[in-house]
Amino acid sequence: MAMEHGALVLWMKRQMERRGWSGSDLARAVGVDSSVVSRWLRTRQPDPASVGKIAFALGGDIDELLTMAGHRTKPALDGAEGDRLHLIALIRQVHLTPERSALLIDLLDGMRRRDDGSPPEDERTRAARAGQIALFDAEPR
Repeated sequence: MAMEHGALVLWMKRQMERRGWSGSDLARAVGVDSSVVSRWLRTRQPDPASVGKIAFALGGDIDELLTMAGHRTKPALDGAEGDRLHLIALIRQVHLTPERSALLIDLLDGMRRRDDGSPPEDERTRAARAGQIALFDAEPR
């Protein structure tokens, strides 16, 4: 399998720069010696397990990074399935607060409801799903 080491290194350096991290910072986050990170950034390809740790530490999509590292071939997906996978990859890269999660869930659920003809969710149900109120009383009436 052809290695795309340069693409992975470029991505890692960009992510480290965005965070203001040094190689030592990444090494601590990944749990390796800083000399290992130095080799990754210069010449040595990280193994698949290390790529997974790098993805977690820097907030990347593990499938995309394994492809960049040459451990996987890029799937030939296009159309709706490719778009779905791209959306999932983007969501994995975003810091999801409870508010952001609720916003995304509402947006996607609204789209799903329009697609299948379901009635819109009422405010009480939406608030309950967001954890703002109890949907059902604790004691029966």
